[in-house]
Amino acid sequence: MRTPNFKKKTLVLAVAAGSLLAADLAISEAVLEEVIVTATRRSASVQDVPYNISAVSGDFLDKANVNGLGDLAKLVPGLTFNDRGSRSQMFSSGIIMRGMNTDRLARINAPLATVSPVSTYIGETPVFVNLDLMDLDRVEVLRGPQGTLYGSGSLGGTIRYIPNEPSLDGFAGEIQGGASEFEDASDPNYRFKGMVNIPITDSVALRLNGKYEDEAGFIDMPNLYSIQNGVVENANPDDFLGGEGVKRSKDDVNNNDVRTFRAALKYEPSDTVKSVLSYYYQSNESDGANIESYTFYGEGSGKSADYLASDYDGDMNIYAAEIEVDMGFATLVSSTSYADVSSDASGDVTGLYENFTWHSSYYGDYPRRLFSSKSSYDDETFTQEIRLVSNGEGAIDWVVGAFYSHNELDTAYEDKNLGSRVWHEACVEDNGATFDGDCGAPHLYPEYETANGVTVKEDLMYLSNAQSEFDDLALFGELTYHVTEQWQVTGGFRAFTQDYENNTQAGVMLDVSVFPWQPADDPFAAIGAYSENSDDDDILYKANTSYDLTDDMMAYATYSEGFRRGGANAIAPGGAEDLRAYDPDKTTNYEIGVKGSISDRVTYTAAIYYIDWEDIQLNKNCWPNFGLCVINAGDAESQGVETEISAQLTDSFRLDFGYTYSDASITDSEDSTIPDDKDLPGVPEHSGNATLWYETITSSGWDVTFMLNSSYRSESDSQAVEAYDVEIDSYWLWDTSLAVGIDNWTGRLFVNNIGDEEGYMSAYSTQNVSGHWGERAYALRGKPREIGFDVTYRF
Repeated sequence: MRTPNFKKKTLVLAVAAGSLLAADLAISEAVLEEVIVTATRRSASVQDVPYNISAVSGDFLDKANVNGLGDLAKLVPGLTFNDRGSRSQMFSSGIIMRGMNTDRLARINAPLATVSPVSTYIGETPVFVNLDLMDLDRVEVLRGPQGTLYGSGSLGGTIRYIPNEPSLDGFAGEIQGGASEFEDASDPNYRFKGMVNIPITDSVALRLNGKYEDEAGFIDMPNLYSIQNGVVENANPDDFLGGEGVKRSKDDVNNNDVRTFRAALKYEPSDTVKSVLSYYYQSNESDGANIESYTFYGEGSGKSADYLASDYDGDMNIYAAEIEVDMGFATLVSSTSYADVSSDASGDVTGLYENFTWHSSYYGDYPRRLFSSKSSYDDETFTQEIRLVSNGEGAIDWVVGAFYSHNELDTAYEDKNLGSRVWHEACVEDNGATFDGDCGAPHLYPEYETANGVTVKEDLMYLSNAQSEFDDLALFGELTYHVTEQWQVTGGFRAFTQDYENNTQAGVMLDVSVFPWQPADDPFAAIGAYSENSDDDDILYKANTSYDLTDDMMAYATYSEGFRRGGANAIAPGGAEDLRAYDPDKTTNYEIGVKGSISDRVTYTAAIYYIDWEDIQLNKNCWPNFGLCVINAGDAESQGVETEISAQLTDSFRLDFGYTYSDASITDSEDSTIPDDKDLPGVPEHSGNATLWYETITSSGWDVTFMLNSSYRSESDSQAVEAYDVEIDSYWLWDTSLAVGIDNWTGRLFVNNIGDEEGYMSAYSTQNVSGHWGERAYALRGKPREIGFDVTYRF
């Protein structure tokens, strides 16, 4: 039986807008902005690309006060982002497109073994980070598999962040500062950013930008243990065996500090040669996560029942070189990059361990139980792509290229029951003289080196260390034949070979009295070192055709394939040797759609799609060592409808609207915990957004921009395992802003989440069974109401 739904809440919004201006200086014959994209590896208007793509310009991002993926998802139809907060954004994307997801979205600490089913690019670099959206030319959201041009990971779609290049046209700059406050937060939020563009010579320009954001927390922790010398402080020092832990309270723990910097140097000696060197840095630091103990304290409490305040520290460094040479018949493009994304995180997993059936017999009556988890993640990737893109106005266009990537990923995860070894030994020595409780099983030891070379630290309960290397070599191409001026046909392929190696050390500190397979003469035998390799070779295909029904209306049809790389588990799941390696999962997409414009004042896109997802990858903790592993869990399908409309209603009013219907479910499960027809987690059946704009210039020269945005997502499941699934309720979010500007100055007032909607995104089950959190289960919640302002000066 499904865990009961969260209570549905009614959102009542009253927006009173008086007279915004005394006189309206109408902009004659206002038309919609045309956004030029390079999704097909050649420049084209977004309305001329013959498949479903959204593009958001940098100017639009600024006007809409978009700072991250969470803000972007409110504006782009079909883009679902389950925001886990700062602490996990570097290694768990939370992005879902066209229903492609199988993972538990409430996971906030441990890294996942699989890559995201939505590929993301920063410039030409394939890497995920919840990028702070600063100084971008545009964001392109490509729906559906993009395997031929964008390779591994593009099962459900691709997101491309395109930064602004340095400009040779002149010196320019921008400075912005602002402040805001969350509902019920004790401290304000601050945000400062700046950009400067410096032409050095006629052919060389430098662009620098940076940002600092101090975002206050809004989750309180009334139940924290006080930690001294690495263990819980004893409230009664005279009673070492029976004394309870000292507790304290801390408010607003999930604060978040973000630092971002980018430097780009452009060299353009002629109209035919251009190169851009860039460096991108972003760091995130947080003392907690946006988790709420919805059963322990109640829904909407804004409180966490954790005993330990968690922290997170993540860094991203990207070095990139992009070179373009116009050779006349074609343009040669070389893209080279090195990306290093790393993080360290800690957290409280006491609620998890307390619900294991063997917990009491194993740990006895230790009164100051605190299971802490620590994880680290270091992901380094070198990427080189060379492609040749045809020029000219002939009947045939083509793109050919070669791609190479080398990835090294190190992950480490460990759980400890702090202070339990010393307590157990003291309890045994006491022998009931002063303490009549259970001393537990003799299983924890001081630091110890196993025969496999694995270091077991004091109080360690569980560890998992993994080192992997991945190589990807591919050739790709697309060819378009313009049969007539109205009709084109495109075919594409990507042929790749991949090699993967995984070395893992993992295990649980187990006692033979509890786990009979544990050898009595070696308490650490369950910790082992394992290695496994895998390799894959395949060819992906794409077919697309479009026909211009009129000068302003296009119909198209697409067949495309996407894939996500396979890998090796090292540890055999459940002891099954044939599961040491797992296969790539693959999507096959069938899509038809129409797109067009009406009198340059309305643009529209509508698409119907069906995706067959084979050999879906599922992250699990595998028996008997509980190490993180991946299995191919069967097949799934997703089908839906996507619509997007922008309308310039009058010279001053504009309306953007989008709606997505998605039906995504397991069709043939190969995992006993997941039934057929189970809905894929994190996928709302209905989602939509609408944004109303009002822009004008007053008779006195003031620019006025008003925005009202509404976004909606319907109910969704939290995980694929039916027995522990939690249904997450639907919610509406409303944002608004009013900006006025004159000359070089702009000031803006804004309110995000006007109705202070809790907006749960995922949750753990409250069931009191092994491996689940019971009454200490938590839910991921969105940000509360935020009211603020910012001021911008451009020069």
